[in-house]
Amino acid sequence: MSASQAAISVQGYWLEGILGERSDRATRRLITRHLERTAFELGKWVEPHLVLEIGARQATFSQTMSRYLPKARVIAFEANPEVHATHAPRLRQFRFEYHNLAIAKQFGRLPFKVPTRDGVPMKGLGSLMSNRQSTDGDIVEVDAVRLDDFLGEAADLPNIAWIDVEGAIGEVIAGAARTLSACRLAYIELETRRIWENQLLDKDVFSTLEEFGLVPLLRDVQTPTQFNALFARLGVVSEPFFRDAVIRYSSAIRRDFLSLPST
Repeated sequence: MSASQAAISVQGYWLEGILGERSDRATRRLITRHLERTAFELGKWVEPHLVLEIGARQATFSQTMSRYLPKARVIAFEANPEVHATHAPRLRQFRFEYHNLAIAKQFGRLPFKVPTRDGVPMKGLGSLMSNRQSTDGDIVEVDAVRLDDFLGEAADLPNIAWIDVEGAIGEVIAGAARTLSACRLAYIELETRRIWENQLLDKDVFSTLEEFGLVPLLRDVQTPTQFNALFARLGVVSEPFFRDAVIRYSSAIRRDFLSLPST
């Protein structure tokens, strides 16, 4: 990719972030929906052999990509036993794997923390990391695996990944060197401020993923300190399909931003 193309990519990435930070909640939701659609669109175009969803909850990404990519192996991981038990019966109808496993830097049984808010467990959340804003909460032991070990030889296959692990992205990366080296597209939730103990912040993740040939392409804004970022392999960012997808994403956001009533 040329220097000018890299500059355009970086400029577009930060421009969309600034736009989101200046907008209200409704606009932020619109931006996220457009980012998700772009991830689905590019994921389908990449035609990976393997689709991974880590921190899957109800496995929305896996459900969508299993329809888009019928020949790919699709694997979803959800560490929270209660969340997994809630969704597993319904998800058996779909053509993908749904495992009650945490993805970490080591194999074994690990403590999984479910934070509380006003004394009530936040059952949709949970992490291998401790929440700095909640000193209370439930702790359960969960089975954990290194992603490279779980996949075996499949770790070297072209893949796309959706990762939302509540601050534990460092744990995922530490056990996934081969998988990330073969990754073509990754959608990852990041923070600019530490919410979870010892978590990697956005700039740390940028630097680490760059070593695997993955560069940030687009982002949204969830809160002032949290966002989802779409990473792509450096070699494919300059492909016409990718450039067109970025343009469509930016155009759709500007169109929706201008059509919303003033606040």
